[in-house]
Amino acid sequence: MVDAPTVRPNDPLFNDAWAKFDWAFEHAKRLDAEIAGFHKFQSESPGTIIPAGQFHPESNWISVRVARLGPLPRRFPLILGDILHNYRSALDAAVWAAVLRGSARNLQEHQVRLVAFPDVVRMSDLRGSKYRTVRKKFTEYTLPRRAPGISRPDAAVLRAAQRFDLAEKARVTLPLALLTDKNNFDKHKALELFNRRSADFLVTVIEQRDCVVRRIEPRSIGRVLNIGTELARIHITPTGPNPDVRVQTTFPHDISIEQVPSLNAFLNSIERFVFDSLSGFGESPIRADLRI
Repeated sequence: MVDAPTVRPNDPLFNDAWAKFDWAFEHAKRLDAEIAGFHKFQSESPGTIIPAGQFHPESNWISVRVARLGPLPRRFPLILGDILHNYRSALDAAVWAAVLRGSARNLQEHQVRLVAFPDVVRMSDLRGSKYRTVRKKFTEYTLPRRAPGISRPDAAVLRAAQRFDLAEKARVTLPLALLTDKNNFDKHKALELFNRRSADFLVTVIEQRDCVVRRIEPRSIGRVLNIGTELARIHITPTGPNPDVRVQTTFPHDISIEQVPSLNAFLNSIERFVFDSLSGFGESPIRADLRI
């Protein structure tokens, strides 16, 4: 997150970057609404997730596992790709605006192509270097290539976004690194989304036979749901020869992408990071208009 003690006024050069941010944010709201509608449809449509139980007589519990799992809509990863592309484009557009208001003049074509929001975690020439070496290379090598001629305050925004105060392993999980990874992946192949069991994904016994239910033990919290994933262990006391239960599952559950447990939390962190970064260059034109 960019630490900006004072708010810099809006610069029209950055309005394109803010427009890309707003477009990404609108897509994110659309995706959130579509996921909410999908969860509502699942909760009202028995059969999206079909559980099946298996009795374990040696332990007196019934294992409830996923027997059938409805697919996620194909449009979800496509909308997500649009969101990440526009957030990443907003950062790059902001750096280009910073270059335009900086001191660099008459840039060559190859210099223009290199202008982008830097990410030291994803730069092979910096990876593996020690803390001070990474910071020094960033200042002396990366900034002149990625953002030639930018002012000291603008350079401070880019430097703060790298989080040099953290170890390299910690920086890999930062919003900037994840945004770079997912956006690059989406250029070649649609992102893959997964159903993930959340803590409020409930398994409820609605019918029991030849047994008394003692307690329900949730299983696989936080794991991706697949055919065979264990949802719960229902501990019972048998009262007849064929103990069995019928259960139903209650949504919502989480949707996730690789390396990211919760899609909603991931998008919120990306949104906050991009917003804070753009604000470091100057406030949004919408906020500036509201003050007039």
